[in-house]
Order: sequence, then C-alpha cells, then structure tokens
Amino acid sequence: MVELFGIMGDFMMRCLFPVLMLIGVVCCSDTWQQFLNQRFPWGIVRVSPIPERVSSHGDSSFPVSEVVSVSPLQTVMVQCGEHNLLVRAQLDLFGTGHLIKAADLTLGAVGCQPTRVYPENHTVLFDYGLHECGSRLQITGDFLIYTTHLTHTPNYPGSVIVRTNGAAVPIECRYLRKGNVSSNPIDPTWIPFSSTRSGEGHLSFSLRLMNGDWLTERPSTVYSLGDLIHIEASVSMANHIPLKLYIDRCVATLSPDKDSTLKYRIIDYNGCLLDSKAEDSFSTFVLLGNGQEPDKVRFDLDAFRFYGDEHSMIFITCHLKVAAVDQGDSRNKACVELVVMVALMVVVCLISASLLALVLYRKRKQTPINL
Repeated sequence: MVELFGIMGDFMMRCLFPVLMLIGVVCCSDTWQQFLNQRFPWGIVRVSPIPERVSSHGDSSFPVSEVVSVSPLQTVMVQCGEHNLLVRAQLDLFGTGHLIKAADLTLGAVGCQPTRVYPENHTVLFDYGLHECGSRLQITGDFLIYTTHLTHTPNYPGSVIVRTNGAAVPIECRYLRKGNVSSNPIDPTWIPFSSTRSGEGHLSFSLRLMNGDWLTERPSTVYSLGDLIHIEASVSMANHIPLKLYIDRCVATLSPDKDSTLKYRIIDYNGCLLDSKAEDSFSTFVLLGNGQEPDKVRFDLDAFRFYGDEHSMIFITCHLKVAAVDQGDSRNKACVELVVMVALMVVVCLISASLLALVLYRKRKQTPINL
C-alpha cells in the first residue's frame, strides 16, 4: 500500500512540475502605488526554468522544456522609469502557497539583491538604474531596449528536499529613441558657436562723389579735364559680422549699360587701378588716417573723356563685394596686379630658357666632329 502511494506521489509530482513553471511577466505601471492597489494586465511571457543539478550518482531530475503561457498569477510586476527599473515580486512566486526566501531572488547577471523587503505582504522590491545589475542595451531603429532577468535560485542548506524549482523571468524595457521621456518643459539657452558666425539683413552698397576733404559729399557732378574725381565706395554693416569691402572692377561708359561696346576699364583684375598706370594719370587709391575703415574704399580718378566723342556725360559703374575681415583669400585683395606680373615674368623666363636651350642644341648639332 505504501508502495502504491509512493508511485502515485511520484506521478503527481512529475505532472505538477511543468505547471509550477508557468510564470508570467507583467507590463508597466505609472506609479509605485499601483503596484499595491491595482490589478495589472498580463501578457504572453517566456519562462526559462533552471535545470536541476546532477547528483553525485549521475542521476538527474526529468527535463522541463521551455514553455510559453499566459499566467493568471500577478506575482511579478515591472515599472520602467526614466532612469531606473522597479521590479516587485511576491514571495509566493509560483502561486502555490509556498513562500520562497527573499535572498533567493536576484536581478540581472550580476545578481543584485532586493533593495527592500515587505514582510507584511510577502513582497520584495528591486530598485536599480537601467544600466545596473548587468542589464544589456540594444538599439534598434525606433527603440532603446534594456533587457535583464529576475532569477530564482532555491537554496536549502541541510535539506534533502525542495518545494520549488529555479526560474528565470525575462524583463524588457523599451524607450522610444525620438522623444522626451520627461514631461517637464525645456527652456534652452543658446550659446553662440565660436567657429560659426552669421549675419542678418541686407547689404547696402553706395558709390559717392566726395569733396577733397573726404568728409562731405560733392553736390556737383561737373568736372573739368585735369580735376581729380574723389570716389568713395562704402557698405553698411548694421547687424552683420565685421566685413571688409573690396572693389572688383569699375568701368566707364557713355550710357548706363556697363556692357556697352565703347567702355574704359578703370579698375579690373580683382581691384587693380589700371588707370593709375597711364603716363599722364594721377589716379591712385587713398588711405585716410591709419586706414582702419574696412567698410570703405576710396580712390582718386583723373578726369577724362572718350576720344572722338563729344558726349559731356560719362557713367561709372563699379562691382563691389565684401568678405570677412579675417578671410585671407588672394582674390579679396585690393589688387593682385603684382601676382599677375610675377606670373608673367615666370612665363617669360621659361620661354627664354626654352629658346636658349633650343639654340644651343642646334648649334651643337652643326658643329663638325674632328677625327
């Protein structure tokens, strides 16, 4: 009879083992008080039981396969916070009435112990940072996913029997990568980036005829041959970063059309005052004081008229540009004529050297060889 009860007991234990491993995992709550006062919905979870240890005789308990189930037991609850993870677990972990020991529950691969134990309602609380206890971070297209697990490792020193089996409950917290997890408003403080500067508004260029003192604008536009025409180019730099003004080119024509067939180039080649190179010209750039006025360019133009034309009116059109004061571009210099002259001299020297080498080569070929 005893043997019959033993066989029935063994059969019942084998049937109950898979049932004991149907553990559910929960979703999230908004506040910790809900952990104690509110029922939570449960979803399909995967529980990984820990196999029994093999005895010294080589015998082991029967294997329990990994199962997927919907658990009616609300024994593990999880809250994914902004910076931390809260896990509440009941000591009646399997819902059988047998309480496990709080010390047998650990969180994560590191094995973090419960931070608080509530003997009155037989629950424990784990409160750790999302990155603590050996949790793993996975980044997908839309989510940051932290994964860890709650592990039950039964420990009954000195006992030959156990009432529960080991289990591992997976825990996962998902956070949207795009979005603010805090509901607090953001009040940004804008700090200017030192290497990136910008200006706003529109540039206002002007070209004026000045009196000889360069202080006031000349009221008359009538000049006689032999007079110096004082021309001042300027730019308004309100609401702008420091700029330096350059004159790229100026052309004189008999009509407002700067592309007229009959024209005279006064300034060209990125700011070279070509008229100053004429034999009978007194044209020149003018620097006042220490020349620290980057927003102005002044030059004197010797009055002239077009040869063979009786028109008494001449139109002067200038192309102006600005660049940052510290921008060191050779094309932004007032005149690059010297660079052009050096380049021409180099070309002339190369041509001369080539001609000399050719002459010497031919002369050598024509020299007779005396035997």
